[in-house]
Amino acid sequence: MNKKQLSLNLYQGKSGGRRPGSGRKRIHSKGVAHRIREKVTNRTPLHINFKYRTFIKNKYCLKLLKRAIINARAHGLRIIHFSLQSNHVHLIIEAENNDTLTKGMRSLTITFAKGLNKGKVQIERYHLHVLKTIKETKHAVQYVLFNQQKHGAAGAASDDCKDLQSRSRMRREEKGHIFED
Repeated sequence: MNKKQLSLNLYQGKSGGRRPGSGRKRIHSKGVAHRIREKVTNRTPLHINFKYRTFIKNKYCLKLLKRAIINARAHGLRIIHFSLQSNHVHLIIEAENNDTLTKGMRSLTITFAKGLNKGKVQIERYHLHVLKTIKETKHAVQYVLFNQQKHGAAGAASDDCKDLQSRSRMRREEKGHIFED
């Protein structure tokens, strides 16, 4: 009685194994894809923004963002400029390498999101744009610093944010860091 063992077809049927259409469905959003990011060096400035589901333009969120920036600086991330908008944050930063960028941004986003204490508030991964030319850097800095004026002020913290940005601009002008047209 030589019986041959039956083989199981694991790719068809109703139970067990890998089947067509099984598993977690992929979410196709307009957000940032999970691809390898561009290589970052200490000589390349970066424009980063990340979005939130809630209104974040108030004094508490500004204080929270400053604390998150201090935490990110402890990981080696250099935040040059920032702008707090109604539902997103813009940053001009520098990082030594991709590892420093990853650790610093992880620290910054987690500190800010946990401080908001409203559950899952960050909509997607942060958007990263490597600024490759001086002209591109100049436009990005102007966009970050003066974006609020373009879209109009809203909320009680708008005057505080403008004041913070104008004080930052005066300090840069004293040091000669403002780009000329």
